[in-house]
Amino acid sequence: MVATDEAGDVLWKEQYSPYGDKIERALASNSNRIGYHGHSHDDHSGLSYMGARYYDPVLGRFMGVDPVGFVETNLHSANRYARQFCLHYVGRPIKL
Repeated sequence: MVATDEAGDVLWKEQYSPYGDKIERALASNSNRIGYHGHSHDDHSGLSYMGARYYDPVLGRFMGVDPVGFVETNLHSANRYARQFCLHYVGRPIKL
């Protein structure tokens, strides 16, 4: 991730692993609190605050349960594809 000013000069530059752990941090970015996916990052705990819960980039997991949970009528709810898969095979043994 790179931040530039109006003239295109680099203000700070950081690189992340696929799960958000910082790989490279330029000296100019030491005061930057914006981290993985633009969320605030706490250097002391190593966690990123992503709105409703904290994310640990080393583990690649959220530190708490999704506060919204599963809502069957919401198309954007979690695991809708996994749920569809399970319902399709109920009562039908899978032969390998």
